Amino acid sequence: MFKVLVLQKFHGLSDDATEEQIFDRTSFKNFVGLRIGDDIPDAKTLWDFKQRIEEGGRAGSSKLFEAFGQMLESKGIVAREGSIVGASFVAQSGTSATACRRPVHRANEESLADQPRAPSLRPTQKHH
Repeated sequence: MFKVLVLQKFHGLSDDATEEQIFDRTSFKNFVGLRIGDDIPDAKTLWDFKQRIEEGGRAGSSKLFEAFGQMLESKGIVAREGSIVGASFVAQSGTSATACRRPVHRANEESLADQPRAPSLRPTQKHH
């Protein structure tokens, strides 16, 4: 079950999304040691497992991930959290999409105003 938590943490998945991704992706199944046709832990099972390792204020998940991080680091592996976007793994950044946009120059707007516009791409209606 810890491998499932690793997938969940490093891909930024909810319990429901984790269940779905394990069902959908052979690479996720292989990572957690499942074969096609095996039962997949559902979202409720994931939630129950996380609750159990946190019982009594033990902070079980943070201790497990701290030990896991130290083990990776000792092997020279750097793990970073990310998100699945369009079936790709990408690192999350703190930069918003709006911060990356270039400013619009007024001079360009004025020169474009004199040019003919492209035809509208709206669907046409048939008149009977």
